[in-house]
Amino acid sequence: MSIFEKYADFYDDLYIDKDYCNETKYIRSLLDHYLGQYQSILDLGCGTGQHAVNLAQQGYQVYGVDQSQQMLGYAEKKKLAQHVNVQQRLKFRQADIRSMNLSRKFDAVLALFHVTSYLISQQDLHNYLDMVKNHLKDDGIFCFDFWYGPGVISEPPENRSKEVSVAGQIYKRIAEPIHDTENNCVKVNYRILDSDNTIVVSESHDMRYFFDEEIHDLLFSAGFSCLAIHNWLTLQSADEHSWHAVATAKIMDNN
Repeated sequence: MSIFEKYADFYDDLYIDKDYCNETKYIRSLLDHYLGQYQSILDLGCGTGQHAVNLAQQGYQVYGVDQSQQMLGYAEKKKLAQHVNVQQRLKFRQADIRSMNLSRKFDAVLALFHVTSYLISQQDLHNYLDMVKNHLKDDGIFCFDFWYGPGVISEPPENRSKEVSVAGQIYKRIAEPIHDTENNCVKVNYRILDSDNTIVVSESHDMRYFFDEEIHDLLFSAGFSCLAIHNWLTLQSADEHSWHAVATAKIMDNN
């Protein structure tokens, strides 16, 4: 079983406190600064679609892609709950972001909530960045967030638990990380238990963290120029006080 199958049923409740509105506003501020005029947005690893819905509500044409059909099922429900004008600006599709070809280009490509960190091998990263370049207009902007290495090193991962209410039932999610410092990866073993302590979900998520030089090198090798790396939700340069960073890039001008 792949990740985000049974986990999808708990996803929105687990992240009910995630401020999608403020995050969307922040992403728009980056696109406004680095791109200016834009209309079409490709949202990679869109999950249950909340960023995509927010952007469509604000007038953008958004194409959301995810590998998990279960997550997309929730995205489609959110789409159907919108006004018809918003529905017409939204499209969701199941696809592998390492190999897909939509045969079109977008003003902006987004990969949010650590989608890039799920790509732990060099080959997957190269395939993914090639795909992004093939779907981005020459003057477009690529914006993606990721686990930031200096933050992970300064505050190493630790076991965490969180209670969540789903359909009136209380569940507990336990996250147990295994830190592979040699490969800059963390395997997070997730278990979700019901009120009887029965495990209802058990998944392992392999996450890779990155350092500034890696990000610049990966982007350069794929034909991108890295414009900035910020701490998430700020305009400050990324630093060791945060696990969460965001990079903004554009296709290099070969002229």
